Amino acid sequence: AWYKWYPASEQDWTGFPIKAGDVITATVVATSATSGTATLINESSGQQMSHTFSGQPALCQYSAEWVVEDFTSGGHYVPLANFGTVTFTNLGAKTADTTVGPEGARVIDIRQNGTVYTFASVTSDSVTIKYVGP
Repeated sequence: AWYKWYPASEQDWTGFPIKAGDVITATVVATSATSGTATLINESSGQQMSHTFSGQPALCQYSAEWVVEDFTSGGHYVPLANFGTVTFTNLGAKTADTTVGPEGARVIDIRQNGTVYTFASVTSDSVTIKYVGP
């Protein structure tokens, strides 16, 4: 797992092991346009970890993402594992005035060298990504 305050690069959640079947609760709270807190709770193991951001570049405050992605090593994608299906539930991005879910969001499936590896679907409060690759 990783966290990121755009446009900075990703940072690993070092010391936060996750294994297949674990249920993870993730919460991100922007306390201002330039600060906030990201928290992960592994509901299966009880482990919790938080990272506080401060003095960061200003957020646009109109975009939220729920991501499953491959990563690179040595400038090349590593082989994508067959992760089965991942579902993000109870999703919402909140402001003082409104809450929006992922329904109607732009969906991007993982494609490498012309091969489609995932199929993503969206409801009013969930995003499901299914591995469909070779």
